[in-house]
Amino acid sequence: QIIKQNQVFQSPQSPYDESNKRLQCVDCGILFTWKSQQEFNSQMQEFQRHLVSKHNRVKTEIERQVLLELNYEGDSR
Repeated sequence: QIIKQNQVFQSPQSPYDESNKRLQCVDCGILFTWKSQQEFNSQMQEFQRHLVSKHNRVKTEIERQVLLELNYEGDSR
């Protein structure tokens, strides 16, 4: 994030890697992967907790959209 004149400009990069079916934190690069529907659900929650606990921020608009629209489509690679 870049803060300039009381405005916040957030990275337009999506955290979802569709070809490998995984999430990646755009701030630090940590990967969130899964091997089942249950792990998928857990990793979605863990990703959101990670943003708050490690980066002290809320989701960007792109991150929010990804999490709303993302469904389990198989295991990560």
